[in-house]
Amino acid sequence: ANIGGCALWGAHFMKSLEVVAVEPLRAATEALNGTIRDNGLADRVTVLRACVRQEGSAASLRRVLPSDLASWSILQPKWELERTQGSTTSGAESGDTEVVQCRRLDEILHRRIAVMRIHTSGTEDSALASAAGLARRGLLGAVALQF
Repeated sequence: ANIGGCALWGAHFMKSLEVVAVEPLRAATEALNGTIRDNGLADRVTVLRACVRQEGSAASLRRVLPSDLASWSILQPKWELERTQGSTTSGAESGDTEVVQCRRLDEILHRRIAVMRIHTSGTEDSALASAAGLARRGLLGAVALQF
């Protein structure tokens, strides 16, 4: 979801659309919730703070500073996903690291999904696999992957 460009576009232009956005980063979730509220879309857009992957666990998202990447083309901080063994903490932050609960899409979504857009910065295969139950139950329509 990040700050919700795709989700907000869909909710604004397709009035009958109910949107669920899943975003692991606290700051992006807060910004998206504020934008939803300010634009009167809270009745049709729900934001869930979670990371999405095939197996449930906790994940640590570590901020990578632009100086770490030796590149000048960074528009926003990048985050690396690191598996956190044995942790079930949801939403605990420490410095440049956020620990977020990972969930399967077929565990958090229980109704027909007309269009699912997945952009997870390198873990799209695991996110898509986490929706297998939706596909088996005939609840998954079109899927758009962004790499």
